[in-house]
Amino acid sequence: MENEIPTWLKIMQNGSIGEARTRAFLLDRFWILERSVDIDGADFIIQRRVTRQNLLDRNPPRFGVIQVKFFESETTTQYIPKIYVVDEKNNPRDEFFVICHSGLEDEPKIFFLTAKTIYEDFPIVLINGIDKFRLSGSIILSSGKYLIESKKN
Repeated sequence: MENEIPTWLKIMQNGSIGEARTRAFLLDRFWILERSVDIDGADFIIQRRVTRQNLLDRNPPRFGVIQVKFFESETTTQYIPKIYVVDEKNNPRDEFFVICHSGLEDEPKIFFLTAKTIYEDFPIVLINGIDKFRLSGSIILSSGKYLIESKKN
């Protein structure tokens, strides 16, 4: 019992692990833009490595918003506010993605969900007056549908 990690500490550790793994995964593909606060579901804001466009152009390159989740086991459930996933017309946001992680040092796994996938595959539940998508670890971890099998793709 003395060596048991408190739940709050485990949550913080898992969050740090997920964000570090995500940063490493994204750095090979995108520019990661820093933000001083984590709001609106943006753990990371990314930009494609496009050098032909300027951020000050009338039509600047679009950004992607990444939220990171860690699933300790199939019993873990994560929630994403509906407003992050869909716009005011209830259409999935093209720029919003969730990257999920599971496994420890020797067996890390990465799962990728688009806003469209979340919208189509996961139920909405009402929590404290806020509509949220419920991401079930049993669905994400047991289905090969979301698993990133090759980091090259």
